[in-house]
Amino acid sequence: MSIKIALIGNVCNNMYNIGVALRKHTDIVPHLYLGDKTDIHTNPVFNDPLAESQGDWVFIDSHWEPTRLFKNLDFRFVRKLSNEGYDAIIVSDVGVWLAPFIKNSKFFFWTTGADITRMPFPTTFGFLYTGIKAKLKAKYMGSLQRWGIRHIDYIMTQPFMPFQYALQKLGVPHEKVSNAYFPIIIDLNIFNYDAKYKERIAPDNYGKLEKFRFKIFHPSRLMINKNSALYNAGQWKGNEMLLKGLRAFIDKYNTDDICIVLPDRSHSKDVDLFNSVVDELQLQKNIVWVKGQTTEGFNKEEMVALYSSSDLVVDEFGVGWFGSVVVEAAACARPVMCHLDQEAMQQLYPWHPIISVNTPETIADETAKLYFDKGYSESKALESRRWAEEFHSQENAGRIYAEQIKMLITQD
Repeated sequence: MSIKIALIGNVCNNMYNIGVALRKHTDIVPHLYLGDKTDIHTNPVFNDPLAESQGDWVFIDSHWEPTRLFKNLDFRFVRKLSNEGYDAIIVSDVGVWLAPFIKNSKFFFWTTGADITRMPFPTTFGFLYTGIKAKLKAKYMGSLQRWGIRHIDYIMTQPFMPFQYALQKLGVPHEKVSNAYFPIIIDLNIFNYDAKYKERIAPDNYGKLEKFRFKIFHPSRLMINKNSALYNAGQWKGNEMLLKGLRAFIDKYNTDDICIVLPDRSHSKDVDLFNSVVDELQLQKNIVWVKGQTTEGFNKEEMVALYSSSDLVVDEFGVGWFGSVVVEAAACARPVMCHLDQEAMQQLYPWHPIISVNTPETIADETAKLYFDKGYSESKALESRRWAEEFHSQENAGRIYAEQIKMLITQD
């Protein structure tokens, strides 16, 4: 008899990608539940045009939103999950709120970032909330998040500092933390180098790009404000370091045909601060803002075109971890730069192609290698694709998920 699981909390479409991989390459039967108010980062259609035809396992309804349990005292989702006889329920984000109410399924928490590093600690992050109402809402949600986490059977996480710091602060017992690695899964047919990227990029955007010989794509959120709370939660990305590295490169090599390409979208909170650093470093002519079809950003087809048009993709220079940007860019066979905790990476991978730096001088030097040495740039691009295929493909990563899920389900 096959194993049946529910997936809830589709942050960055990770749950959808897990479900597709399990369906294609394992005997596990996944069901994905979505509320009816999705955005570009949680709606599978923005990730995969075929998602609209996945009605036999992707279920969208206002009642499948975990917040309704407390906001509307709506227990339909709890009853649905309890009656379906799932062997396991895997959640991210506020899906953990459901954990205390589901008694007949194993409950796993697949951590994505803020759902464990920030949300459970509203007092620590009180400075982010303006007004009494916002602060009270954060405290209420934080208490539910902590309560839910206490009822989780296993936490699926990674050895990077923000996750480990949060687990320690929450007092999560060691035996509840899975030692296995559950990598980001992507569709390598969608995320692949597109030689026709010029045709896929909107003319207004491409007109801004074509004047530059070397393009650095930086699609990560702009999170520049830094204090101990934000640092420990991984809510600081050090984007300003890239600007300083570009300034150092231009000054050292006396060349100005290089730019940083950024999405003009609503999800970056430190745009004004970023622009102030741009002005301070006199880099206005080397910054290109591109707009997607919505204010939220770009769909995956647009992202693939932008990745493919770039000579270098940069994620962040923060606490030493990485996100979907790194994997997507690698799959598109682009050189990738991101500051990494190498000790943690050695626990996860036997090798990786990511250029890890975090000072203006090293950023400038590594950029110069790619800028001046075409052979080196091409070799890094090939390594990126090979790494994505080996560790993040639907087939290879999907099998890892299946093996580990089965193991966790059978553990007492």
